[in-house]
Amino acid sequence: MPPLMKPTVLTATIANGASLSDAIDVGVGAVLGFNVPTITTAVLTFQGSDDGVTFTNVKDAAGAEVQIGSSAGAMFVSAPAALSAVAFLKIRTGTSGAPVAQGGQRLVGVVIK
Repeated sequence: MPPLMKPTVLTATIANGASLSDAIDVGVGAVLGFNVPTITTAVLTFQGSDDGVTFTNVKDAAGAEVQIGSSAGAMFVSAPAALSAVAFLKIRTGTSGAPVAQGGQRLVGVVIK
């Protein structure tokens, strides 16, 4: 039996004073979830791209921004299904209409397989 492939953890960085991370290439696998550090309290929303250049807000079939809750402490959160088609990803603290600037650099682990 061949060895099982371990998940890979990529890092999305949200700079101090910013609400949107740098872009990461998740096209090499499916996004399984996120290792979310302690953040300035906000939901997490996403921007996605198929070319790594033009990013748009990730929305569900009803047209609402895809979001996951966050907590005041570090945690692991499963990825929403809507992220399965995204090749490049940015993570936002807050929503597009109400982004939440972070009080320090935040490193979000993006688990793919």
